Amino acid sequence: MKKLIFFVILPVFLTSLALKAFSQVDEEIETLNEIKQEEPGYYKDLMGLKENKPEVYRKLINDEIKKRKVLNELKQKNPSLWKKILKVKELEKKLKEIAGLYKTTVDIERKTELKSELKNLLNEIFELRQENYISEIKELEDRIVQLKSEEKYKTEIEELENRIKELKSKIQERKQNKTKIIEKQLENLIAGEKGKEW
Repeated sequence: MKKLIFFVILPVFLTSLALKAFSQVDEEIETLNEIKQEEPGYYKDLMGLKENKPEVYRKLINDEIKKRKVLNELKQKNPSLWKKILKVKELEKKLKEIAGLYKTTVDIERKTELKSELKNLLNEIFELRQENYISEIKELEDRIVQLKSEEKYKTEIEELENRIKELKSKIQERKQNKTKIIEKQLENLIAGEKGKEW
């Protein structure tokens, strides 16, 4: 009887594993195709990593797959926030393009114009991110209202309330340091350095 169960369960288990592996490969291919269209330079970097540093590539591609899943879920749950996030991504892409132009331009007057454009874009991105944090707070507060009716969600409510406090503190800190944050990002862009998440 044990052998029979083994021979029945094993093929089902192996089939399940194979389907999961194919699904992951499909997700990876789909994600790579999107990256290739959206960010050809990043795609090229990823392909280099895949060849030379597969463990780094695997981590990055898995992170990209997760990000895109979250964005797709967000598109369904909160289309307006999803649009704002896409707008930020679009502006960041434009920011990189202008920073590239800035680095290759020798004309001082043109450099000044490009620097001004970079600063304006950074301001716009900053404000959109602030709005996104405020939207997240609103969603968390709505979730708390839903959960408060049941005692079993006490821990989750506390976690959400803590997240709201963190976000409110972050918004206030960012508001107070807006000029410094934008200037630092501008310096990083001009120097060709990748700044920390801002």
